[in-house]
Formats: sequence, structure tokens, C-alpha cells
Amino acid sequence: MTSTGANGANGAGTPWRAAEWRPFFAWFASLWLNPPSGGAGSLAWDRRGKETAETRSTQRKDQGGTGGEIGVSERHPTSDGPNRKSQIANLKSKVPVRLIGWLALWKVAYLGLVCAAIALWPRYDEQRARAVNAGWFERFGLHPPPAQSNAFARHFITWDAEHYLCLSEEGYVPGAPSCAFYPLWPLLIRWAAPLFAGNDVLAGMVLSNLLSLAGFALFGWMVGRRFGERTAWLAVAFLALFPGSLFFQFIYSESLFFLLLMLLCLGLEAGRFWLAFAAAFLLPLTRAVGILSLGPILLWLLIRHPPPVLVRWTTRHRRLGWLRDFLGWRDDTPRGNSTGPFEPGASLWSAAASETRRRFGIRLAGRSRDAQPVATAQGADFAKCAAGGCCGAESGVAASLCHRTPKPGGVPKVRYLLVAAPLWGWGLYLLVMCYWTGNPFEGFQAQKYWGVQSISNLWNLPKFILGFYTPTAWHAFTGSLLDRCAFLFVLMWLPLIWRLDKVWFLWALALGVFPAVSGTFCSFTRFASAVFPVFAAMAAWLGTPDRRFMRWLALAAFAALHLVLAWRFLTYRWAG
Repeated sequence: MTSTGANGANGAGTPWRAAEWRPFFAWFASLWLNPPSGGAGSLAWDRRGKETAETRSTQRKDQGGTGGEIGVSERHPTSDGPNRKSQIANLKSKVPVRLIGWLALWKVAYLGLVCAAIALWPRYDEQRARAVNAGWFERFGLHPPPAQSNAFARHFITWDAEHYLCLSEEGYVPGAPSCAFYPLWPLLIRWAAPLFAGNDVLAGMVLSNLLSLAGFALFGWMVGRRFGERTAWLAVAFLALFPGSLFFQFIYSESLFFLLLMLLCLGLEAGRFWLAFAAAFLLPLTRAVGILSLGPILLWLLIRHPPPVLVRWTTRHRRLGWLRDFLGWRDDTPRGNSTGPFEPGASLWSAAASETRRRFGIRLAGRSRDAQPVATAQGADFAKCAAGGCCGAESGVAASLCHRTPKPGGVPKVRYLLVAAPLWGWGLYLLVMCYWTGNPFEGFQAQKYWGVQSISNLWNLPKFILGFYTPTAWHAFTGSLLDRCAFLFVLMWLPLIWRLDKVWFLWALALGVFPAVSGTFCSFTRFASAVFPVFAAMAAWLGTPDRRFMRWLALAAFAALHLVLAWRFLTYRWAG
């Protein structure tokens, strides 16, 4: 895979030259104050607008087109045409086979080092384990996981892993603290246990590592399609070494949740409706924050498939021009003397995303297989559709603005069922909890045993601010200084994520800011490992050659903290 798109030759966008060697606070301020044109990938955008006709003709010939093609093929190779087969073949060739191999080697080496550490230094906090198990299980007539008596296996089932194994073996018991955990992950362990001679611990360990390996590979593939191979490898390295990522190797729900996140994001970007629908449906069954996928899904739909009524309404009211600009409902993509179709979100999508669609030939969601390009003249058809007329488009993105019904396979209204997928998944969760415990809200009531997660914390801003400035320990269940530092780390990259992709920015808020506020920073280092836009933005900014020292320093710091938390987890001390 060659590094193309917004990152050029080095895999990351053009840096802000004025802030390259300034102190850290000056760089952080520049993220907010610099104009969008100076963000990552801006050079690639400028170059695209300045390409000569000869260069574009050569590129079309290399992709299988003809030198005389104009319009859609010139600016948007995502359309169906004579070069469609070569584009699909090029996209399939980008599957990160080498990345999967290295990730598998990383998994084997990681678990091998863990087993060696347990054998050479079998420390374990017996007193804490007995006290915790008495309050969590024996008090409610439950039994700790049977592997607790195994001197070796007990290192792998500390803290939340005990609850998941208890649920997989005994199910939900009304009034027990384990009811606070969501059912999809323990169900998978139960279903996979017969394949491992009924050993739930072995089934959970294998599932967790296989699912996280697939999630990491999809994450690298998605970043590689946008920013290039070099940035993809660096983003995966940051993610794998991040301190909270140690739970991707043990019996926690992070592996399943992260894989579903990647399937949802790839399903949206590639226009695979049912893949995105299935992932969005299962997310609320895995973790509570899964219901927040509603926001990114809705924003993506508004950008790529704007409702005609809403488009006409914003066109008639000039005061709503900011909404049209934010969602990109205008035809302002630079095309020189050529013409091309209206593409929703053209002004919103980052230069990196636009360049990715142009380079890798990603098909626009909602375009039918037999659709032909529909040329428009300087957005005239868009204005006609917005005014209530018809531009003559029978399918594809342009048809989403017309009253005329598109052909099967390109009906944008069907895409809006994605908004209902998380709601239906959450409804199924309430139904199964009602069937198992007799109370659909049993999981919410079980949160009282922890005393940290609460919806009321979302509007209790003074409590959040006070909790941030009052850490009580370096790393503990509550008052953790490390968790607060992880929260600052996520906030630091939000400006750059906003520049790269607005949908990713909403993902960062849902996966990063919401858990910190609702749970008063409890376990936030673990939750931060699922905020994938942070690692992509980090790799894009640190991937330049002049930031090599900062890149290695960040990797070293991640690895050191990762080892410390792994040791704490294996010895039954709080890790997250």
C-alpha cells in the first residue's frame, strides 16, 4: 500500500510551519486559532485544485478511463464507469495482510510475556480478592468463577472479568451487582465455551484476543484509506501501546465493543447498509455508551443523504445558511472548467477524506450499481432540486434531492433506518433484562453498588469540575490522577479531530467526554482506549519526520504505563 491522499509521502498532513518548534501551549492554541486551510491535508487539497489538465488526463488513463473524459470521472472516480473494476480491485488490494500478521505476532508475544511474568513472579493480593468476592458474589448467593481456585488462571479473571464469567455461567440474578454489565459479551463467552471443553476462561481469552485483533486490523485499514499506510501503522502502534489497551488482551468487553465500532464506521464509509445496521444494533447490547452512536450516525446521514425537505427549508431561510455550510450542502468543490455532480458534504469533509475518495475510488453511499454519472453545471441542478423541481437524476446522490423515486439500491430513505438501529438494540436489552430479572431497568439500579456512574452527573457540572481538581490517588477506583490525565490527553486532540472529520469529532465526544462526565473519571483510562479518532489524529500529526523524537517519546511513555497497569491487573490491584 502506497501512502497517498492527504499525507503525501510521509503519511501525515502538512504541519503548521509556524508552530513546529514553538512550545507546547502555543501549538495547542494554534489548533483552535489557525484557519481550517492550514490543517492536516490542506496541501493535498490545494494541489488538487491546481492540477493541470494533462495531469488529470494521465491519472484517468492509469485508472482505466480515457483521456477525454471530463466531469465526474475527472473529479470523482467514485462513479460507475469504465474504470470501476480497476477501482474495486485497487480497493481490495489495500487489505492489511501484513498488519494482521504483525498484530497476531504481537498478541502471541504479549500473552507469552504475561505467562512468563506470572510463572516467575506469582504475586497476588489474596486478601483483597476474598473481600471483593464476598461483597460481589457470596453476599447474593452467587459463586466466584471456579477458576478462582486455580493459582495460574486467577490472574486473568480479576475485577470486571469475574462478573462477565459469573454472568456467562450463572446468568442474571435480580439484585446482584453483576446486573450492571451488559449481556452480549457474557453470552458470547457462554456460546463459545463448548468449543473449549466448557472452559469459560479459555473461551473468553481467545475471543477477546481474536476480536481485538480484527478490530485493530479494521482500524488500520480505515486509517490507511484516509491517510496512507505509514499513518495507519503508527495509529495502530499508538492504540496497541496505550495504557488502557491492556484490556483488549483479557476478558473484558472492550474487544467486542471496538470491533463493532470499526464495523459501523466502515459500513458507513463504504455504503454497506446492513453491516452498519448490525453493528449499530449490537453496540447498545455491549456497553451503555453504544446508544450514543445515534449522534455520529445521524450526522453522517445528514451530510451524505440530506433530506430534500430540510434542504429546501434551509434554502428558503437565509438565517440557516450556517447550517448549510456546516453540513456541506453546496457545490463548492473546485473543478476548474469541468463540471461534476453535486456531492453532499463537499465543503464539510476534510481534505483528507475527499482525497481518499478520489485516490482509492470509494463509491458514494446510496449510488446504485448501474447508475451513470449525472453532470451538473455549477450546482444548477442542486438549486433546481432545492427549489422543488427535478434535475433529472434517476439514482445516486443527486436523486436524494429530487421528488422522483430513485432506482432500487439507491433509496436514501432506507439509510435513515440506521438511526433506529441503536434504539432497537437498546430496546432488546430492556426486554432481555425484563425476561431474566423481571425488571427492565435492573441494570440501571445495579449501578448503585458502584456509586460512580449516573445520568444525573451529566448536568451536575460543579461536581465534575470539583472531581477533576481533587484527585486522591495515583491510580484507584475513584480519584485517579492517571484517569484525569487520560481525559486531558483526549481533550488535547479534539481540535485536530474537528479539522479532520466532524463525524469523528462527534465520535470522540460520545466515546471520550460522555463517560468521563457520567462516571466522574472512573475507569477512564480504559474507556479512552476506544476513542479511535484520537489515535488517528495523533498518528497524522506525529507522523512527520521532524517529529520523530516526539513520536518515539509518546510510544515509550505509553509502553511504560502499559506495563505498570498490566502488572497491577495481574496481581489483583486496580488497573481500570
